[in-house]
Amino acid sequence: MNMWRVLGVETTVVRSGDVWKKRMVELSKRRKNKERFIELLKSADVNYWFDGAKEVHAFYIKFPESVGPEDLRFFKEFIEKVRSSLKVPVIEVDGIPQEYRIVLTSEEEEDVYRRRSSDKEQEAQ
Repeated sequence: MNMWRVLGVETTVVRSGDVWKKRMVELSKRRKNKERFIELLKSADVNYWFDGAKEVHAFYIKFPESVGPEDLRFFKEFIEKVRSSLKVPVIEVDGIPQEYRIVLTSEEEEDVYRRRSSDKEQEAQ
């Protein structure tokens, strides 16, 4: 069985997003502007995905629509500062550092199914 670690903490694939979120709070404790970062992070949903075809790990961070570009830029820069000070990989499997991406968004995805259903109802009228 593969051993997964996220930010130095052993975890399962399913819990990787939660572990990332918890560890980022812990790693931000002694940093300037930590309150803003933690407030933004707590407002976000963090999900972890693995693209097996490209062998890339991704942390998808979805913020409320009220979070604007300036906040997203601050969040990204804060994450980069934390990452650059790490002595462990962001994600590793069996001791091997893995390629990863962090995706930040506050845009609401369009529900294509709901829109099509609505369009069909209007056409029927």
